[in-house]
This record gives sequence, C-alpha cells and structure tokens, in this order.
Amino acid sequence: MGLLTIIRKVKQKEREIRVLLVGLDNAGKTTVVKKICGDDISTVSPTLGFQIKTVRRDGYALNVWDVGGQKSLRSYWRNYFERTDALIWVVDSADTARMQDCRDELHRLLQEERLAGACLLILANKQDVAGSLDVGVIRDEHLRLGELAQNRHWRIFGTSAVTGDGLDASFSWMVADVAAPEQAVGVKILALIAQVLVHIRIGDRPIDRRRVGACPREGEDRQLPVAHVEADADGRAELVVVGAGLRQ
Repeated sequence: MGLLTIIRKVKQKEREIRVLLVGLDNAGKTTVVKKICGDDISTVSPTLGFQIKTVRRDGYALNVWDVGGQKSLRSYWRNYFERTDALIWVVDSADTARMQDCRDELHRLLQEERLAGACLLILANKQDVAGSLDVGVIRDEHLRLGELAQNRHWRIFGTSAVTGDGLDASFSWMVADVAAPEQAVGVKILALIAQVLVHIRIGDRPIDRRRVGACPREGEDRQLPVAHVEADADGRAELVVVGAGLRQ
C-alpha cells in the first residue's frame, strides 16, 4: 500500500462517524433523524428493523443507524454494535410509566463490550409535550446516569424532534467528543510515518527524512524535500512535503 493511500485512508476515517441510535419504541428516534436531515416529519412510521441515514455535521459524515425499539426487536440491537463511535439513547420524556424499562434497557446496552469505547449521548426528547419530565429529573432520578455511565463520556440534552430544539447542540457535542481522539490518533499515525520515511520517493522525487520539519542546513542538498506533519484549520492531520514544491 502506497504512502498516499495510507494517508487518504487515515483522513477518510477521521471524517466518518458511525452512530447507533436506539431507544424504546415511540421515543421519537426516526423523527430526530429526519429533523437533522431536513426531511419532512409530518408523516413518520414506526421503524420495523432499521434504516441508515448519512448526515453531514460539522465537517463529518455521520452514518446514523436508526434501529427499531419495539420489544420484539431489542434482542437484535446487538447486530449493530460493531465499530460504533457514538451511541444515542432517545428517551420519551413524557412516557413516565416506562422510565424503569428505559433505564433497564440502557443499562444492558452499557454492559456490552463492543460499545465500551463509544461516547453516550442521551436525548431527553419530547420536551415540548405537556407533562414531560425535566432533564435533571430524568438524569438523576430515573436513569441515574452518574451510576450507569461513570466510565464513559456522556451528556444529556433536552430536545424536541418536532421543533428541533436541542438537536444542533447535542449533535455538535457528540461530533466534537468523537472527533477529538480520532484527530489525535491521525496526527500520531502521520507523525510515525514521517519519522520512518528515509529517502522514499513520490514520483521521481526523493523525500529526505533524516530530519523532520526543518529546512536543509547550509551545505545540504536543498533539492531534497523534507516531510513533516501539520494540522489544518479544521484540526485535521496533514503530511506536508516542503522544499521541492510538493504538498501531499
């Protein structure tokens, strides 16, 4: 595999986030996805199985897996755990009768080893509905998130999938939380590549990796480009070849 292919794969990985969106049935999961995508929410049918939507948010492609929450479907949630970067748990804030069921199902999810590295975003949805529970009450008294999610990054937001309130802020937090370690890994990988490159050629021009990120000293061959790692305006890692008019 060529150097540029490796770099492109690192960059591509950094710009994609796999999101698993689940919750009890009738929590408003599909409406959340449609609202974020800008789709019509006047007619929403229960999700029987799953659907995948790609959402562009803050420079990232969010591949959102919206999985049905009916009791008969919950045993199949495990089929969608692999390579999940973020877990979104949607709560119907007005469904006070099923809060215990909601907590139990979330607890089971958080015990799954394949979801151990995923950040957790809880949407206390339907805040626009009369009689809905306050976000703090859901967090502390019903879900008791301080106990359930103490070993992972998590945040709860009050939202309304109908009005859109809280969705932008919640998704932006999720992207930022997932992207921070991804970008750090990307920088480290590219830095490692830069450290081990010694006279590797791009086309017909060699890259001198005897020194990293510096201009040739006096008397050295100034035709040999030097490779180093930078971050662009969006914080993305970038391998830069300087000294011979090349930038990769």
